[in-house]
Amino acid sequence: MAYPDDLLQYAKQMAEAYPNEAHQPSLRRALSSAYYALFHLLIADAVAHCSDPRFRSALGRLFDHGPMKHVCENTVESIKNLFHPTPPDDPERTVQYHLHNVADTFSQAQQKTEPY
Repeated sequence: MAYPDDLLQYAKQMAEAYPNEAHQPSLRRALSSAYYALFHLLIADAVAHCSDPRFRSALGRLFDHGPMKHVCENTVESIKNLFHPTPPDDPERTVQYHLHNVADTFSQAQQKTEPY
């Protein structure tokens, strides 16, 4: 899982590169790197459950930004009314709450990293 962690560390460094100003190129690079960290983290988690490790690399290359964003948007839409802004006490609904947050974050981050 080093690659997503490295990307996230780089994003943090870029975001803090100009502490006294909102340096747009650095902030855009930070957002883009954070998005790619999440993208690769989700893929790594998904392929880790593949029962045959020989296929994990090939399976990981099948993931695509557009369809993943579409799935995330559908997930957010389908479960958004299941809870309030705080996680519920029910463990299953707590998982859905966190899934909603990850899906929403992924979708928004991808949208903000798209070219103008």
